Amino acid sequence: MNLSDLVALSARLQRAGTPFATATVVKKEGSTYRLPGARMIVESDGTAYGMVSGGCLESEVVQEALDVLRTGTAVIRRYDLTDENNAAGYGAGCAGAVHVLIEPASGGLDMLAPYLEKRIPVLLAHVIGAAGGLLGARQAFSSGEPGTATPNWPSSLNVHDFARDSLRRARSDVIRVRSGRETVELFLESALPPFRLILFGSGPDVAPLVQMGRLLGWLVEVVGARPAAALKASIPGAHSYTFLMHPEEVSSRVKVDPYTAAVIMNHNKARDASLANALNQGEIPYVGLLGPWERLEGQVGWNALDVTVGRVHSPVGLDIGAETPQEVALSIAAEVQAALAGFEARPLRHKGSAIHARQPRA
Repeated sequence: MNLSDLVALSARLQRAGTPFATATVVKKEGSTYRLPGARMIVESDGTAYGMVSGGCLESEVVQEALDVLRTGTAVIRRYDLTDENNAAGYGAGCAGAVHVLIEPASGGLDMLAPYLEKRIPVLLAHVIGAAGGLLGARQAFSSGEPGTATPNWPSSLNVHDFARDSLRRARSDVIRVRSGRETVELFLESALPPFRLILFGSGPDVAPLVQMGRLLGWLVEVVGARPAAALKASIPGAHSYTFLMHPEEVSSRVKVDPYTAAVIMNHNKARDASLANALNQGEIPYVGLLGPWERLEGQVGWNALDVTVGRVHSPVGLDIGAETPQEVALSIAAEVQAALAGFEARPLRHKGSAIHARQPRA
């Protein structure tokens, strides 16, 4: 489950009055499978959702979460993944360790909800090291400005500048700051809205990409020159469907933001060119066109540089030898993931740095 799924699940459980605990990775040492911000929700019967590792820690975290539900007291546990002879049975040889905050509450998911719903980047500051019952105290920040805080958030704790910097870089950090006479350790969690994938087309090759996007937890919209009901009947599974008769109206009919990717796959030269030109004028960071660039050359107002280093990706997808619609969907989804996450798509064995480390695109 991705962050948005866990936010929605937390809200449902709270509405139903179902007790649950939340486990959040708040710090890591060395190489780990999941990054800080990864979460699990555990119900009182042991039912668990989400992952904080590759599967090696989950059973241990569930037991800790059940203890937390019984005591009502939040704890932080450090799990060493380097020792393959670990008595607890979770030595995974990952060359690292994770610190997991386990709480009899939503773990801040309820505080993230209003921001993610409005597609606003948010930073959530979690207290992960302090005396006096501050463990799990939180405050939300948007554009560096303070928002909702838990009642136990210390008023003397000023992290505005740190929050603004982490949001600007769209990354999470662990910091130590002074609060009165005490040093407080904080996990600054930078959370972005879920990726949105807009597919322009109504052919059978759209369906596998809808399924791929849903599998990845993206919000998927299908846009075509057919009524929404007809689009839904032929291409089930998307979150929404939009009827767009005239491509020039795309800016008024289809919402985009910096966390959106569009893939144009109408198999209609004139319609694709009109859509590509219209989308290229907005703030959308990724526009992919199915098929060879030469098919539209001369009909769109770009030069070769636009499709080499800009937001336009033509032909769309990674070169993985794709031929079938399912393989093409995999190729496109992989390129979209890399582009929106700010990574250069390349074999990990060629990266020359940590797996999760961002590198500037060539």
